[in-house]
Amino acid sequence: MSTNEAAWLSAPKTHPLEVGSAEYPSAKEDEIVVRVHAAGIDPVDNKIQSWHLFGLPTPIVLGNGVAGEVVETGSGVTRVRVGQRVVGNTTVLMSKEARNGGYQRNVALPAPLFAPLPDSLPYTQAAVLPVGMSTAAAALFNPDSLGLPMPPTKAPNSPTLMVWGGSSSVGLCAIQLAKLVGARCVVTASSKNARLCKDVGADAVVDHQHDDCEKQLAEALQGGTVVGALDAISSAETIPRTCRVLSQTGSAGTAKVALTVPPMQEIDTHGVELKPIFSLSILGNQVARTLWEEVLPRGLASGELVAQPPAMVEDKKGPQGVQPGLDRCAQGMSASKVVVTMV
Repeated sequence: MSTNEAAWLSAPKTHPLEVGSAEYPSAKEDEIVVRVHAAGIDPVDNKIQSWHLFGLPTPIVLGNGVAGEVVETGSGVTRVRVGQRVVGNTTVLMSKEARNGGYQRNVALPAPLFAPLPDSLPYTQAAVLPVGMSTAAAALFNPDSLGLPMPPTKAPNSPTLMVWGGSSSVGLCAIQLAKLVGARCVVTASSKNARLCKDVGADAVVDHQHDDCEKQLAEALQGGTVVGALDAISSAETIPRTCRVLSQTGSAGTAKVALTVPPMQEIDTHGVELKPIFSLSILGNQVARTLWEEVLPRGLASGELVAQPPAMVEDKKGPQGVQPGLDRCAQGMSASKVVVTMV
């Protein structure tokens, strides 16, 4: 009998997480079981732990993005094999089952939310990708969001996309996915993180700390069709600023702003439509299958897609490192993502 260990949220708003045994998650027909080598720490888990966001039942195992080795495949899974290196997006926020949380040594991942991992990409760096890629794909490709075509199809007339928070995990993934469909990307980032955004394909980077940031963004967006924006920060400060910029381009009546977090208060949108997104919403259409079965495997193998931002690896390993990782994440991250090594 295989053993398992996890970092448990034992009750709402409980700190710290409790490390203890967990049932081994045997694979169902459309699942794989992954021995987790590295787990990404996501800000949403800070909110779940502190605020009881989403009202998840407890005890529960959180954790949304993992990289590791396949140890079991369900009867319906044919595109990966036991022993293969993979990266994947968990579904605990949807299933509300501990077996699907990433902060444990073995996790069940349902198809299609996993992809083969090139040998050249370390597990710790790969773990920064899953949530960022799924969230960015939901923003760019979901029909009810910005509605761009999925790669390799190119978007007509090379539209322009604005990303507020270009050096965030979601922002860096969005830039890369947008470039695959031929979109032009105008993003915000601090001056010290501008090079990182440029390296993954941003066409213009504006320092959000500049007094005339919004004017510079509006000018950079001129000359093409603005399809909309992704606000990867989605705070009470950034949402109205993003909307103001789009309103200055004359696209307020048609463009949307995809939000990673819904607004918590009434906001002047300047006539721009807000569209909150959720990473797992891609399971409701073909976006998930195309992203995880085609775009990611092809892009990671060819080098068209890279795992960014840099991983900030927590010193303490295993489930015992999850709470220190969450605490570090809660302090705020800039152009990096906390990752816990699980083996």
